[in-house]
Amino acid sequence: MDGWALGKSKVFLKYYHVEYLSKLYEEHVRKIILVQACVRRWLAKAQFKREKQRVALSAVTLQKHVRGWLTRRRMRLLKEKQERERERLEQERLEKERLAKEKKNNEQNKAKQALAKAKLIHQLSNHQLEAKHVHEKRSVDMNNKENERAAIVIQSYYRGYTIRKMRMTPEIEAKTKYILGIAKNRVEAQRMMQKEGFTKEDAARIIQRYYRTQKSKHNSNNRDAMAAAVGAAVSRKGPAPQPQPKPLTTKDQQMDLIAFSQNVHMLNQEVHKNLRVNKAGVPLEAIEKLPNDYRRPPGFVLVPGLLGTVPGGGDCAKYSSLRSMDCDHEMTKELIQR
Repeated sequence: MDGWALGKSKVFLKYYHVEYLSKLYEEHVRKIILVQACVRRWLAKAQFKREKQRVALSAVTLQKHVRGWLTRRRMRLLKEKQERERERLEQERLEKERLAKEKKNNEQNKAKQALAKAKLIHQLSNHQLEAKHVHEKRSVDMNNKENERAAIVIQSYYRGYTIRKMRMTPEIEAKTKYILGIAKNRVEAQRMMQKEGFTKEDAARIIQRYYRTQKSKHNSNNRDAMAAAVGAAVSRKGPAPQPQPKPLTTKDQQMDLIAFSQNVHMLNQEVHKNLRVNKAGVPLEAIEKLPNDYRRPPGFVLVPGLLGTVPGGGDCAKYSSLRSMDCDHEMTKELIQR
């Protein structure tokens, strides 16, 4: 490199010298950066390898510990299961031994009881058996005597009943009715019947039955007489008057007409709703012209006739001059009847 000059404190260069030096500087800087990048890459690779080895070693260590823990847990559960199974088998064995022992003891007890019964029966002497037989025979005899005594009592009562029934002849019955008819009270009737030869018990029984029959007949007659009196009173008075309904005022007639109109409107809406759902519409092209002799129903000209807007409306002209609600109500009823 030539053409440069050296001063006291500076070096004077040409412009191409500056460009060359700048280019040389940039090239050296680029080489330095390249070296730094390679070194940093090598350092990063080495650090990454070390970290990877450390992570792999950590994963292996973790897996080792986890596998050891799982193995220990599996072995513990297996030991617990084997212990439970051993305890269950031991309990079953003890239960079987206990049942077998109880069964053996029961059989021994039954054998002992049977032997004791046999010994007791064998020890009973003929005297004891005979005493027992005598006691049973005495009990049977006492029961037979009680049954015979009860049968005798029943027979005696039945015979007395049949004899008393046979003694009630028509003559005795007529005499009894005569005595009961002329007697003033029960005491006198019983005294008169005892004079005729009736016992005290028979007289009391006949008098009681007679007065009971008379009382029931008297009550029945009283009920019949009361019913007849009530019927006669009702027939004299005639049928009960029926309540007459009050005449409707103008306001009531107006309210009735409004309610009737609303009800008709709601029913009409319901019918139209059902028709729209269940019946298809009619296109305009399918509607034919009205015949010349067609006439609308009275309901279509009712309101115009009331308002007087239909000239010469026939039946409506008859109602056009009526303005009161009473006349409107009557006209509506007449149209409904039609």
